[in-house]
Amino acid sequence: MAKHADLYDFENEYQSDQIAFEYQHKHLLLLRDPVAVLSSWGVAGSVHGHNPTVEEVGIVPLLSIYSTLVSRAADDNTHKCLAFLDSDDLVKDPETALESICLDLKIDYTASMMEWKAGPHACDGPWAAWWYANVHKSNGWKRNTSAIQKYYDTQEQSTQGENTKHPEDHHQYRTLDPALLPALRASFPAYQYLKSLTRGYQSRGPAPSAIYEDPRNQHLLCFIGAPGRGQLVPRDMAAISPWDSSVQGGDACWEGLRVYRGKILSLDKHLRRLLKSAKALGFQNVHDKHEIVHAIFQTLAANGMRDGAHMRLTLTRGEKCTSSMNPKFNVYGTTLIVLAEWKPPEGATTYDNTKGISLITASQRRNPPHTVDSKVRRNNLPSDCLCDNAIEKSHILFVRSIIPVIFYLSLDSP
Repeated sequence: MAKHADLYDFENEYQSDQIAFEYQHKHLLLLRDPVAVLSSWGVAGSVHGHNPTVEEVGIVPLLSIYSTLVSRAADDNTHKCLAFLDSDDLVKDPETALESICLDLKIDYTASMMEWKAGPHACDGPWAAWWYANVHKSNGWKRNTSAIQKYYDTQEQSTQGENTKHPEDHHQYRTLDPALLPALRASFPAYQYLKSLTRGYQSRGPAPSAIYEDPRNQHLLCFIGAPGRGQLVPRDMAAISPWDSSVQGGDACWEGLRVYRGKILSLDKHLRRLLKSAKALGFQNVHDKHEIVHAIFQTLAANGMRDGAHMRLTLTRGEKCTSSMNPKFNVYGTTLIVLAEWKPPEGATTYDNTKGISLITASQRRNPPHTVDSKVRRNNLPSDCLCDNAIEKSHILFVRSIIPVIFYLSLDSP
């Protein structure tokens, strides 16, 4: 168990001399969502106690093990001593998860790893009587993928799907005792970070080389926060609250800025228009100009950007204390997001100036000026998105349905 890691001799984990660097062990870190851990713990509280410590949950100690191993290993050799397995990946697709672990541990995978004899085993440990009842009834891993597909195929072929049981209906839904929240809050950040190192997380989409025009964009820092509480956050850890108005109703305004040879083009004009948009939308407790400029230069400096960069500057109405469209519940001030990327004026993510711009009339109409003032650079742009979808389907590079749109609005507009 991770909480007993202090009994392990990490000091002698590696043997090295001037010629070779040898690892004594390969460490497999098994992760489980702390919400699931603590929900299960609540069910067995009469046995284990109703107030588990962070160490007993085990995820923070796992992060400590990871930190210890990484600190003692050479940077380019860390992968040789560490492997990660998320229990959700194991349950979802046990065969693939086991094959990946065998690859990481450099051992041969065999089909027999998917099966075991039902009943108790000598290696179960002292807590088997409380935790392993269902395991003792089983005789192997069950893959859900084909069963789920079969379920949906059946649903499509029949209108009488009431009697068809979904293959994942065996899930148990439990209440999390509020008394366990302190342990959850301390454990969750460690879990999120370790989860990002698993194969399952890193293979959730195309390889970075296939999606980033500039590989530096994979590891960026962005700025997020309310007035006086903003901070720089790594790209893969960046998030805003689901109670933020930008999530609940697209309630935000934005500006696009470019960096050329150590200078930001028309910075003062962009900021003036951003704050005018915020005022027009009735935002309260808004970041002042000094805070926004400070956040911009913090972000650019942290990413080492002096040229060939583009920034998306977003100001939302902010986080609400409850889900509602009423702005009186925005009690924390606006949320500022400074997203800077390496993006040249010409490229796959911008424009091909050698071919020019194609112009068509899309069937989707924009909001007329008498309903929404186009001088307000708002984020809620469904008509633009629908036009862009039509453009993509038509294989046309760049289109706007009405010429005098926000995109072409002069920075000097009143």
